[in-house]
Amino acid sequence: MDLLVVDDCLPQCRAWAWFVREHDISISFAHSVAEARSVLTKHAFDIVFIDFYLGDGTGDMLLPDLDRLPVRPKAIAHSAHLNAEIVARFVGRTVACVPTPCEPSAFVHLIKEVAKMDSVEDEIEKFKKFFATHHLSPRQAEVLRCAMDGLTAKETAERLVVGIRTVEDYWQRIFDKTGRRSRDKVLALLRKKLMLPADYTAR
Repeated sequence: MDLLVVDDCLPQCRAWAWFVREHDISISFAHSVAEARSVLTKHAFDIVFIDFYLGDGTGDMLLPDLDRLPVRPKAIAHSAHLNAEIVARFVGRTVACVPTPCEPSAFVHLIKEVAKMDSVEDEIEKFKKFFATHHLSPRQAEVLRCAMDGLTAKETAERLVVGIRTVEDYWQRIFDKTGRRSRDKVLALLRKKLMLPADYTAR
């Protein structure tokens, strides 16, 4: 597994480097946005960990760069400081949040858990299959994805630029098509079919 850590906390990086290499993980470091961009053009990584606070900018500045890579990383792990609203633009690609500071053993455990997860493409295909199986319209599918993000009906209406009554109508159609009578039961069905953990959110 090839891991790139973008973090300018040198003591933490040194601690991680010593421990991670004992667990068959090839780890590289970049300590700035500029350095990360340079490294990413030369090597493909399975997982990229991004810290928010960097000396020459913020970690979220790298997200568009990752999206444009010929071979994109399987997953983006990020520090708890990374702006959730920015990350939300890359739904399905950021699959883990690593609280920092983080002990090396805990860091390795979290990275290994990330490595076990489906690729982004596999996850997207699972969602598409669920939507097709239950004959959900694109708009109904969007409402369901908003619910997976943890959004309320009001927040869903704001994201989709529709009225709350419209969102409720979409939910009624989702209930009819899935045979479930509550949002929680629909989400439980989706998580079961996609083999996702009970507390999974698309973020």
